[in-house]
Amino acid sequence: TLYFESSEFVVLLHPSSRPLLDRLKIRLSRLFQMNMPEKPSESNGKVHRKVGLVYDETMCKHDTPDGEAHPERPDRIRVIWDNLQLAGVTQRCVVLGGTKAEDAHLQLVHTKDHVNLVKSSTNKKDYQSDRVASLVNSIYLNGSTSEAAYLAAGSVVEVAEKVAKGELDSGFAIVRPPGHHAEADEAMGFCFFNNVAVAASYLLDERPDLGVKKILVVDWDVHHGNGTQKMFWEDPRVLVFSVHRHEDGGFYPGGDDGSYNMVGEGPGEGFNINVPWEQGRCGDADYLAAWDHILIPLRSLILILSSIGDPLGGCRVTPYGYSVMLKKLMEFAQGKIVMALEGGYNLDSIAKSSLACVQVLLEDNPIQGSSEAIPFMSTWRVIQAVRKRLCAYWPSLADELPSKLTNQKTPTPIVLTSNSNSEAKDNAHELLDQMSKLNIENHQGDTKVSRSWRSDLSKVDVWYASFGSNMWKPRFLCYIQGGQVEGMTKPCVGSMDKSPPKGITWGTYPNRLFFGRESTNVWGKGGVAFTNPLTNPNDQTHMCLYRITLEQFNDVLFQENGLNVDFASPIFGLTALQLVEKNGSTPLEAALAPWYGNVVCLGREGDVPILTMTCTLSVIEKFASGEVPLSPPAKAYANTLIRGLVEGGIFSEEEAEAYIDNAASKPLYINGASRDSETASWRSDLSKVDVWYASFGSNMWKPRFLCYIQGGQACVGAMDKTPPKETTWGTFPNRLFFGRESTVTWGEGGSAFLNPLTNLSDQTHMCFYRITLEQFNDVLFQENGMKVDSDTPLFDLAAMQLVQNNGSIPLAKAGWYGNVVCVGKESDIPILTMTCTLSVLEKFTSGEVPLRPPAKAYANTLVMGLVEGGRLSEEEAWAYIDNAASKPL
Repeated sequence: TLYFESSEFVVLLHPSSRPLLDRLKIRLSRLFQMNMPEKPSESNGKVHRKVGLVYDETMCKHDTPDGEAHPERPDRIRVIWDNLQLAGVTQRCVVLGGTKAEDAHLQLVHTKDHVNLVKSSTNKKDYQSDRVASLVNSIYLNGSTSEAAYLAAGSVVEVAEKVAKGELDSGFAIVRPPGHHAEADEAMGFCFFNNVAVAASYLLDERPDLGVKKILVVDWDVHHGNGTQKMFWEDPRVLVFSVHRHEDGGFYPGGDDGSYNMVGEGPGEGFNINVPWEQGRCGDADYLAAWDHILIPLRSLILILSSIGDPLGGCRVTPYGYSVMLKKLMEFAQGKIVMALEGGYNLDSIAKSSLACVQVLLEDNPIQGSSEAIPFMSTWRVIQAVRKRLCAYWPSLADELPSKLTNQKTPTPIVLTSNSNSEAKDNAHELLDQMSKLNIENHQGDTKVSRSWRSDLSKVDVWYASFGSNMWKPRFLCYIQGGQVEGMTKPCVGSMDKSPPKGITWGTYPNRLFFGRESTNVWGKGGVAFTNPLTNPNDQTHMCLYRITLEQFNDVLFQENGLNVDFASPIFGLTALQLVEKNGSTPLEAALAPWYGNVVCLGREGDVPILTMTCTLSVIEKFASGEVPLSPPAKAYANTLIRGLVEGGIFSEEEAEAYIDNAASKPLYINGASRDSETASWRSDLSKVDVWYASFGSNMWKPRFLCYIQGGQACVGAMDKTPPKETTWGTFPNRLFFGRESTVTWGEGGSAFLNPLTNLSDQTHMCFYRITLEQFNDVLFQENGMKVDSDTPLFDLAAMQLVQNNGSIPLAKAGWYGNVVCVGKESDIPILTMTCTLSVLEKFTSGEVPLRPPAKAYANTLVMGLVEGGRLSEEEAWAYIDNAASKPL
């Protein structure tokens, strides 16, 4: 039965068709141009809460122009809606269709030009998507983008208005595209209109009759809501509270906007609160600690607009954690909660977390769970810093933290104070040890945590090769002996061992020097120096080499990444040293080393390894794509580099300035070669070059591989359909694993990937097909869901030279299989395989992208390949697949 304001309709459905009811409600509500609140049901005399749900399939039409893979995809809202239906909660809620925002309401927070740009960007036949997308940051457009953006903003306004009127007790707007990165005159971070900010401004400025005088915006998405912050920067009526991964400005959207020092200005001073996590992996315990010791003590707001996301970017909040946080907000907001979907790109996570939150809004029994983990030490450090910064505006934050904290297992605050008594020091060391054991499982193999590491590493010498400000010796000594030089805004603490370098020399290496980031705490506005870890003979970077101990090298790493030097375990130990000498480079624990998270071995000097530190390939990708900006260095920073080059006898001052200017002005290409000069003639050139394509997945079975060459089920085939010239097999020391939730070709279950880093304890069987480099590109196109009629190759001759030098190379445009790896040569022909990039590998290891066993049909294909290729018996082949699918990564 569907109840309208003055009419009643009865619809008979077969029980199996029950899930269609909610969508039928939406269609009928549009037909009658009115909303359809259900009659409140009563159970045991208790009136159930009226919870509104906004969902409109039209918002799913906003998609990438050519259907290519993208994290902000239509399935984000579909999986939430389907999960709510499956759980039976949609039938207990008031279901609302989408409502388009009015221009006047959008212009409460956005400029007229910006609103018109979004409106007009998709109303022409070709949508002008390339032109408009080039003007904005991290977005895509298609013919339905404008409509979806208007629906997303208008739907949040609608549900917020109904909650304010009392027609609903609370509501959840399941909308996309998201909004919290959108600024007054700019779309960015997948966002066009700032949905929550529009709704808040509408209630405060357009509907004063509803009596809403103060609003709390709680943004628990893993990324900082830069747009929302700026829109209410001077408005005391809106308290913006954001908990996000920040890493000293190193995590998207970057810069200082997400710092706890950003508290608002003018009348809005004190009404902007940022809780910036120093690392990833923060989970339930960390977020609940922030709730209990920062947010809950405020208790002065009326309506809460909550921007919800999911445990992404390495943060690990569970559905239970979200439900507890929301329950705490419900308790002091009198239940007046409006939730709006923001980020969240792990479909399973957002579906489960959204269901948990809606169940809280309905006041169902709480979901089962517990928060047994211990908050990070950095969590308490951040909480204390935030309370100290905000206590002048919020006296309740001036109180000392209680001795019994959120979790009884958590050490008392004495650990985190500046007390120098022995008990505090012992507790601090104990917490560091706990952190190392629980949260810092260093994948380089240094998992045995002991404070004796310093003694062990002090006996090993390395050359540290600096290409940045450390080229100037007085600057480098800051990292060893402590202090600062002219131009630095804050000093260095120095190494535990303050012995000066045992030797100094210079070298030149074929790595690209460039400058990136918007600003740093040490040098202010401007980029800092990085090198591309991939070598290129066309590039030359000058580096000053300091001979120091491996212990001191760790202390420099700690400081370069904004960490304390009194860590209970090294960030780069003896096992990692062996690996980097073997592989050329090795990434560090991402949560600990966000910027200088890659150690590269450049060779040896006097039988001592030469090590440098730079960003990982995943960060290189962000620089190359523009997600993180390339920017010239600050003047003081550039002067320091020039002094190092001049005093080291490398250049005259004029030559040094030209060297820095050249590095700061050249564009950055991932594979070292510009695509501008390439034309469709690439096929002719690459058809003359043979490679071995080494498959470890379903392509091990030759009939399956031939689909990619000659066409077949789900494959278009290569332009050149000539079969492979030869087939052979090999075994390599790389880890085979299975990941992703599902694929278009095989359905539910993981697909095969290879760890590009070698490890002698791993063995993966691969089938080699001798094909042309042109055909290899067509396989790459198809494996990444791209069209084969491209004007440019994904992997050209320059890239092939680089991959043979470096072992692996990320591609600029590819998707899941975006990393080409050279595993050796056969008959003097390079053996190439394709797998995920290191950035995707980090997502697999963190759990952001799930590890999953392969679908049965997919596994059968792998087994057939191994058996028919004569590598293993059927029983052995199944054991091989099962082992790869069950081992932790």
